[in-house]
Amino acid sequence: YNRFKTYPSYTTTKSDTMMCYDMYYGSLTKENKGYSPNDVVKVALERGVVDYKWGPALTQALDETVRTNQYYINEESAKKINQYTTALLEMYQLMEQAVQTIRGGCISYANKDSGGTSCQRAVEIWDEAAAVQDGPNYLGTKRCQNYLTCGWDYNNTDGSIAITNQKVLNLFQVGQNAVRTGDIVGVKGIIKLIQSAQLVSYIQGVGRYAQKIADFDPPCVMDFNKEYAEGMAFSTGMLPQLYQCDRSAALTVDKTFQLKAGNCFPDVVSTKDFTIEDFLGVLRKNYQCLGVTCEDVGGLWDGEKYY
Repeated sequence: YNRFKTYPSYTTTKSDTMMCYDMYYGSLTKENKGYSPNDVVKVALERGVVDYKWGPALTQALDETVRTNQYYINEESAKKINQYTTALLEMYQLMEQAVQTIRGGCISYANKDSGGTSCQRAVEIWDEAAAVQDGPNYLGTKRCQNYLTCGWDYNNTDGSIAITNQKVLNLFQVGQNAVRTGDIVGVKGIIKLIQSAQLVSYIQGVGRYAQKIADFDPPCVMDFNKEYAEGMAFSTGMLPQLYQCDRSAALTVDKTFQLKAGNCFPDVVSTKDFTIEDFLGVLRKNYQCLGVTCEDVGGLWDGEKYY
């Protein structure tokens, strides 16, 4: 992992999203050492324990106390957090850098009629952000098949682009126009819309893996390392935003996928009657606050049953 690029690459100022993640996972100051997603990836590869001492996130054991089947918890956690959360924060920090570059006077259209040289750096940075979101984009392509939200007409054929991915790409194009004209208010508004649109795939991933775990017998982490690790990795990308809406809901999701010896799905709440439908309800009651709709997320289809 020493050769991994350190994300985020821009840290001079923090985007609203980055501050949200700092509040949940702990800020990365010298006095208050939290865990960035990239730190979690490194701990996973070292087969250690992520102990969030500063913030509401639960401890995740990526060591021999939980690992029972090869190195699935390490592989899945490192791979998916790196692709779906570390890259996500890099994208938001690049968009923040584009905004700050505009503030510094870099406006692409400033000399479009005079023949003078125009500053394109803010546009270039914005386009870099669009390229980085390829990781979250892949997640959307995978999960739309589970929720029947692929293709503009919901045809869900193999290879169809996720509707949420189309929305994100369109928003990046609209945002680029705002960057070119130096419209900072417009750019910030587009960033908010991108944030909501991208959450859809993470919600779908969390719901899908909760359903897979709930179907197991017993539905416990010691028996199904891989599925718990994947659910934990998907939830890492959305928990900070869910926490801002509903602390109880964030705790339920975090407990569901917690890599901790003895963790089993029904035990995340005080009643053994807690079902996958109840879990999905915990997510759905927060859709409005998260800026998404039932139509955006769709219903979970497992091949036999529609939730």
